[in-house]
Amino acid sequence: MLWIHFESVAVTKKFKGRATEIEAIEPGKLRDLCENCITRHIDDHAFEQLQLAEDAERKTLSMMIEDYTDAA
Repeated sequence: MLWIHFESVAVTKKFKGRATEIEAIEPGKLRDLCENCITRHIDDHAFEQLQLAEDAERKTLSMMIEDYTDAA
């Protein structure tokens, strides 16, 4: 079963008023905030295994394409 975890993230910089518009956050800081919120939930070992599998699949597909174009 797939579990989805939702998390509220707060910006702790002091802004005037009760809230801030997302456009007020510098793009690089917003990107870092989003990336950190996502990557802290990733199992490093599982991610590494996934990358290895993707690399193997990519190599297999490349060889299949090469064989197909050579045969044509």
